[in-house]
Formats: sequence, structure tokens, C-alpha cells
Amino acid sequence: MKSFLTATLIILSPLLVIAQTTFGKIIDLVESPLEIGGTIFFYEDHLFVISLNNCESNNVISGCSGISKFTTEGDLVSTNTFKLYEPRLGSTEIVSGDSILFLTCIETSALDEISLSKSSLTLFSEETLSLSLDNNKRYSPQGIQKFNDTYIIHGVYDDLTPGERIKGFVKRYNQDFTEELDNWTFGENEILSINDLRVAPDNNLIFSFFEQKVGPNGPEYPVRINKIDNSGQMVGEYKVEDGKISAGSRMNLDLNDQGEVYFNYDEGFSHRIAKLDERLDSLIWNIILPSDYYPKDRNYSVNELIVTSNGDVVLTGTVDYIHQNEGRVNSAFVARIDSFNGEIKWLKILTNEIIVPHPFDEKYIHTYLYDIIELPNGTLYGVGQVTQRTYDIVVLHEIFLLSISEDGCIEGFDCNDDIYVTNSGESFPLFTSTSNLKDIENKIIFPNPVQDKLYLETTDHNWNYKIINLQGQQMMNGVYQDGVDVAQLPSGIYFLQLQREGDYFKAIKFVKK
Repeated sequence: MKSFLTATLIILSPLLVIAQTTFGKIIDLVESPLEIGGTIFFYEDHLFVISLNNCESNNVISGCSGISKFTTEGDLVSTNTFKLYEPRLGSTEIVSGDSILFLTCIETSALDEISLSKSSLTLFSEETLSLSLDNNKRYSPQGIQKFNDTYIIHGVYDDLTPGERIKGFVKRYNQDFTEELDNWTFGENEILSINDLRVAPDNNLIFSFFEQKVGPNGPEYPVRINKIDNSGQMVGEYKVEDGKISAGSRMNLDLNDQGEVYFNYDEGFSHRIAKLDERLDSLIWNIILPSDYYPKDRNYSVNELIVTSNGDVVLTGTVDYIHQNEGRVNSAFVARIDSFNGEIKWLKILTNEIIVPHPFDEKYIHTYLYDIIELPNGTLYGVGQVTQRTYDIVVLHEIFLLSISEDGCIEGFDCNDDIYVTNSGESFPLFTSTSNLKDIENKIIFPNPVQDKLYLETTDHNWNYKIINLQGQQMMNGVYQDGVDVAQLPSGIYFLQLQREGDYFKAIKFVKK
């Protein structure tokens, strides 16, 4: 997907040199409360964004597709909307000549069809394709990409048969989609979802999927990476122990030139990135994305993962955390990981202040990134949205366009800081690893469990403290003086975060009876 696109761009423009321009911009494309940037790609020295918009047709507002053209400085050149369909966000697009193919939902299509749009990037013309399928199946395609001289579409389908479960599918079509060449299905009595698929250097197909199975302690979600050959036969499989995918996350993967596999998944409250060998036999490394106070303080949802030209892994998505005591905020993040040892080179959080004043004096709005690409000069470009509720409870969605350097910097911000508030020019640090938090040494808390008052084994009264619940809400804070009165806290599990003279210490879990 992204690897194919990058290779194509280099062939198209081998001597392309682009000035380094880094920015974070909120783009207002059209007079519509719905503008969501889903996919970004590069073609003939310009950026193109496929978006979901609101369009009016016969005095009815409905979703429609938008294709917008930008300079590499983030300036809008032109935009066009197509009212017949809306894009499936997160799907894969493939440049073919001056046109692009992407998955869509056509308003008039039946549930048993896979819909495609073919749009010209120079003429802004478009046509739609409906691939007729079995009337007894309801398809939800997840991606499309080129495979030799054919096209592969993968996703999930519901058999609609009583007692049957949701299964994954991989279909192969000829170039003009007039003939279905292969149709492979996966899954038996479980609910299965194929999230991402790549073509390996050995011409096999590798895809990620997870199942929902009923276990003794409730639903289980085993995560797997599978490899199939040209006949659809399974030739490799790796099962991730304790791996799962949470609601709203995708299980993304990408390959390097050697066929080694990178992918993301959840494990308990943590989000992990892993590397597999090309045979899917062994895990090379497995790292956790950083949290500050305790594992649930930063909840990550990864939307895209790519391998860059120098072999590093870059991922983007959304992180949910407490933003400078302003309440929980969804902010975009971009991280870069050394593919050799799994070391996080940098992780940047991108957020924005509110656009329209809010009655609750909220300071920050929700910021998301759905897609990211690398240009030949190493600059990263991402696209997503910002979301805000107004006074009259109207929800505003506007496109967020990002350019960030190979080193994780944006012009005008302190590159050593971790957070960029892009529409106010503010930046400030945030811990980038739990290793930055100091150990508590012997200053343990007692009693634990506690009913009325919590104490530290210390005579030092210079401690500042926060008490945070499992939902990430700050319940109490103050200066420690002869104990902390927790009698009014509801029964449950909490975390005590200590801070002194600018140093933060690892949180201590305690139980309130």
C-alpha cells in the first residue's frame, strides 16, 4: 500500500527535490460542518487529500467524497466534491496513470456489492464501479492494492446465514474489474476481521487479523499475522500471545525490503509495536508506547503504520490523555521507531486550541490523524481532523493537515519538546518514556488497602501529589502534610503520583476500601 505508492513516486520523479516545509494547519475546505481528511498521497509535486464531506443533493444533506489538491507548504490549490458516494476512511488508494482508485459507499448500491471510485487527479472526473457479489453476503471492504497486473481487495463479510459468523475475505480481480480471478475466505465459527494486507517480496500475501472467541472469562481477541501463497494456501502464521485490538483501533502492518513485518496491537492497557522475521517464525522485538503515570494514562489508537525509506517505522493515530489538567483530550500523535532495535526515536503529540468559544471554557479540541506518508526528502505529511462542539451543540469537523520533519520537528517550535499546539504556537515537554520517572525508593505508602488516611514513610513535607482513578480522572491533588485524607473517595483502585522539585516519580497503586 504505502510502500507501493512510495516506490511509484520515486520512479515518476527520480530527481525530485522539495524544500523542507513543516507546519500544522486546520483547513476549512467548504461551507460544511463535516470535513474529515481520511487519506493523503503525493502526485506530481502536490499533495492530494481524500475527505468525507457534507453535500446537498435534492435539498438533502448527505455524505460525499472530496478530493483536494495542496502544495507541499499546505496551501489549498483546488477542491472538488462528488455527491454520489462517500469514501471508506482508512482504505488504500493506488495511483494508476493520472487516476486513483479507492473504496467507497455508493448511495444506490446494494449491501452485497463492493463499490469503487476511479477519479482523475488532473480533470477531476469520476466514475463508480459496483462489483456484483453473492446476494447472501454483506461485504465490508477494508483495503485495495495492486498485485502484479491485478487488484486485491480484502475485508470482512457477514454470511447472513442463521448461526454463521463474520469471516475475512481476500478477492483478486483483473485490471478493469470485469472478472473475479480468486476468492479466499478465512474463519470458521469465530468473528474475524482482516484489517491490513501487504504483498511480500516473495510475492506471497501477508495480512493481519483478529478473532472474537468466547472464552471462560468472556470474549477473547487473539491477534494473528498470516501469509498465503498465490493459490490462497496458508504458508505462515504467527499468533500474538495476549494480543488484542480495542474498539476504534486498526491492526496495521507494513513490510521492509527483506519481508520483515511490523505491526501494532493492544495488550491489556498498553499499546505495542512489534517486529517479526520474514518467515513469521519469531518476534525480533516488541515495545510498548510510553505512558506517564500508570498504564492507562495515555490510551493509543494507531491508524496508520509505514516503513520509511531509511527503514524506520513511523506510526500515527490518536492518544487520549489529561492535557495540562484541562481534562481528557484526544490528540493526534506521530512516533518514529528505530527498526533495528525498536528504540523510540521520538514521539510528538499534536493538539489544537478551540476554534469557537465554548460555554464550559474548554481550552483544547480533539485532534486526530488518520493517514501519513513520507516524501522522497524524508518529510512526513499527515491528514486527519479536529472536532469541536459549539454553543448550540453543533459538532464541527475540519481537516487537519500536518507536515513534520524526519527528526519530529515543526518550524517555530522547540524540537526538544513533546507537544505542539499547532494553532497557537505553543510547545511544552511531556515524558516520552516511563524510564524518565524516578523510583520511589523506600518511601512506600501505608496502609494499603486504605480506608481513611494514606501515609508516606517519610518526614519530608515537600511532596506534591495527585490521585487518579482507573478512568484517568484526577480525583485529588495537593501538598503532602502528615497524610492524605481519602475517606471521601469511592471504593476502588487508584494511583498516587508524587512530584518534588520538578521530578516526577513512578505512580503507586493503592486500593480504597
